[in-house]
Amino acid sequence: PLWQCTEWGQCTSGAQARTCTDQNNCGVNDGRPAESQSCSCVPDWQCSSWGECSGTIQSRTCTDGNQCGEQPPQSITVQPCDGVPPNPVTDLRATPPPPSTSTVSPVQTPAPKLTKLVRRCWTAKVKVKVAASSVKKTALANTKIVRKKVCGLVRRPVQSGQPMKLVRRCWTANVKVNVAGSNGKTTALAKTVRKKICGLVRRPVKTAQQKPTVIKAVSVRQ
Repeated sequence: PLWQCTEWGQCTSGAQARTCTDQNNCGVNDGRPAESQSCSCVPDWQCSSWGECSGTIQSRTCTDGNQCGEQPPQSITVQPCDGVPPNPVTDLRATPPPPSTSTVSPVQTPAPKLTKLVRRCWTAKVKVKVAASSVKKTALANTKIVRKKVCGLVRRPVQSGQPMKLVRRCWTANVKVNVAGSNGKTTALAKTVRKKICGLVRRPVKTAQQKPTVIKAVSVRQ
């Protein structure tokens, strides 16, 4: 047999076909070429302009340029409308994506925390100098660690909405004072002494608690 085949046809539903004939008319199928094969077809949708708005829906007609035999999806043939004249679109690939409507919420900055200075005392380890064993006791190279009471101002948070008031308070603190020399004049020498210091500090106002009302019971004689 002398087989002669036509060109492959369009890809329809994943298959395409052709026709083969024997030029010698031998009447047998020996060596007959395949007349069908599988294929992959990608639709090329060509769409018309959108029609008039009917209610809240408008439609258009789409055809496949590659003739794959598939029906156009509803997402490209039907869309909602609000009576605004549509723009003509002939190619789905040229349709721009819809604009994003998401909004970014502003970043909320937390309000700064109010603080106040409060006098506090605590026990801590402190290095102190120890006099040498010599008679003059001028060498103070030796030190030792002792536990001493230390006082100072520390910062503490203030409760929001709590009223404050200024209160006069006194406390004892270490203060450096100048020491007079042997000639009666003040020199650069100084020493640390404990002195009483008074000043105004901020304190929260204590709200007065309401006392319960006492009702006197009176017995009624019948």
